[in-house]
Amino acid sequence: MAANKQCRESNNLRLKDQVKEMKVKSKKPTKQRNALLKVKNHQTHKLFTVKLDDAIQAEYGIKRLPLRKDDSVRVIAGEFDGIEGKILSLNKKTRKVTIEE
Repeated sequence: MAANKQCRESNNLRLKDQVKEMKVKSKKPTKQRNALLKVKNHQTHKLFTVKLDDAIQAEYGIKRLPLRKDDSVRVIAGEFDGIEGKILSLNKKTRKVTIEE
């Protein structure tokens, strides 16, 4: 029984260490890229948080929310800037979002 308790406590410590590892303290771009590539699949949901519109921020007092299927979104930067639509799928493994136009 004591061994089980120690095993649970050590698992909890490992999870805490993994979350700490996700926060990159280095300023070097190479280390930051590598840290993003090494993120565990169950921790990628933190990478899928997006900024809300200014009007919604003022109304609800929330700055960011996680992406979910069937949310309506607008892309504001990058190659697909200006596209609006619903989220069809989220692929956490490849970190891709499919948007209906």
